[in-house]
Amino acid sequence: MSLNRRKPFKYKLTRTLRVSKTSRTEIPPKTRAFIAGAALLGNVSHHAIAAALHRDRSGISKLMKRIEDKAESGGFDLWDPVLFQDDIGRGGPEVLSQEQKDEIVRITTQDRNHREEEPWQAIKHRQLHAIAPNLSISTFENVMYRAGYKRRKPGWKPPLSSTQRQERLRWALEHNPDRYELEWEKREA
Repeated sequence: MSLNRRKPFKYKLTRTLRVSKTSRTEIPPKTRAFIAGAALLGNVSHHAIAAALHRDRSGISKLMKRIEDKAESGGFDLWDPVLFQDDIGRGGPEVLSQEQKDEIVRITTQDRNHREEEPWQAIKHRQLHAIAPNLSISTFENVMYRAGYKRRKPGWKPPLSSTQRQERLRWALEHNPDRYELEWEKREA
């Protein structure tokens, strides 16, 4: 009988491929141009295009609507390559300009008192209110992190004085677990 009665645990399970939650993938610019040409100039139905490209018909319809709206609003022809390029600037707009970010970093690092403040303290004391009135803590932390500063609590430990170092050394020697073995070896030698 084995000494270990625990149920064996499988450490390396057989891994299964991760299945995407949605079938959404981005359509490359050349494929977008092909879809627009086939739908507008080739009189191919959206259903037939979707079946050929293994896409949803609704996705093809939405793509065509976006292309037509973009052409109307920009005054482009439907065969203009600008309509099929990737949109620039995905995601949210930049909250702060580079000058504002540089000023935040300059104020935060100007002296020891400012460096040791927590982000919420710097915002609460309204030091940064003139630069960015509605600055959030996470935006402040992100600005500092992207400027090369670490995300950790600010702090500074004073160095030990010579008397404190001697006191610590004395305590360590008294509480050394090998002290008695060292004394025994000295007696034998």
